[in-house]
Amino acid sequence: MKGRGCSARPCNNAGAVDVSSDACGIPIAAASDWVAPSTSSKIDVINSGTEETCLLSANDPQLRGEARVRAIFDRVRAGDADSAADLYAPDGVLVTGGGRIEGREAIRAFYNKSIAAIRPRPQVKLVLAAPGSDHYVALVEVTTEGGVVQALDLFILGEEGIRQMEIFGRPAG
Repeated sequence: MKGRGCSARPCNNAGAVDVSSDACGIPIAAASDWVAPSTSSKIDVINSGTEETCLLSANDPQLRGEARVRAIFDRVRAGDADSAADLYAPDGVLVTGGGRIEGREAIRAFYNKSIAAIRPRPQVKLVLAAPGSDHYVALVEVTTEGGVVQALDLFILGEEGIRQMEIFGRPAG
């Protein structure tokens, strides 16, 4: 994330970041504050426990499952298209009503354009997954400059990030 306007934050004596968000506004928590992903969109920060600079990488391998699903919405809500796209695998796919977008860099361009055009503010209502599965469903309410949309988003996750996200939406009401 260096080079994208984000800066590292120093670790506290316990070796964990002790703030509610990183320099990009992405939610994080001290390791001692970690709660189950189903009740928080906070991201666990792992380090060696020494006095060193901690930096939350967008492709942090510790960000898995439901936490990765929730992180995409946190980053879009924060207006950070670059770190949102970094959650995808290099060959990730995003399927929207407008078509199929393939590859992290094309997804980055999509998020940059979408965030600039409609300023989405997604709020996750529910994330579901079958135990042991890499498939997730997120129910999301997205407020934009044009109104509110209810969305059902389907995710397939992999070791390198989001392999596929498919968005189904309709106006709320």
